[in-house]
Amino acid sequence: MSNIKSGGADIQLTAPDIHTNRILKILRARQTTRVFSPRALSPKTVSNLLYAANGVNRSREGSRTAPSAHNWRYIDIYLADARGLFLYDAQNNSLKMIRNTDLRAHTGLQDYAAQAPLNLVYVLDRARIMETIPDTTILLFGAATTGAISQNVYMYAASEHLSTVVRADIDREKLHKEMKLRDDQEILLAQSVGHTSTVDRIKNIAKKILQH
Repeated sequence: MSNIKSGGADIQLTAPDIHTNRILKILRARQTTRVFSPRALSPKTVSNLLYAANGVNRSREGSRTAPSAHNWRYIDIYLADARGLFLYDAQNNSLKMIRNTDLRAHTGLQDYAAQAPLNLVYVLDRARIMETIPDTTILLFGAATTGAISQNVYMYAASEHLSTVVRADIDREKLHKEMKLRDDQEILLAQSVGHTSTVDRIKNIAKKILQH
């Protein structure tokens, strides 16, 4: 409890509807997992995942499932899997191949980055932001949008019983070079996604049984 005195009585909130509300049920299931099955995600799952992350949800404005200041869309999602590196084109719902080399091991300093079937890399494109915007504000814009995107991924993963973890431990200089990015593009975070390992799946089932 906070030590700040409000001058009034504390208020006990009603219990959240975590068993009946769809969004709250997904948020209850949201968690970070660092162990992945090597099994590749299906094309449909990848499409759904990327739409959840930052797909076009209002075609008239081209607006996305994650917010961005002034709708400048300054965060790009790159996808690294065993086939290579791709850039997500939300408008056309497609993946543009950037390199046909497996760069998963470069997307994080942790061993699981190379083992996860799919890694998302979130890149800030400063060229899409007005030059008069202060650098600190640009970074705040990028951080806010990337946070929303990564949480969208977490929620989709929870709804489909997938494993995911977002991370900042990246050799950015090396990955920047491997991804062939411009000087005005900046790597912010990366996120691994995949099927839950058999061991973790059994643990989760046991946990749910014990909760009831």
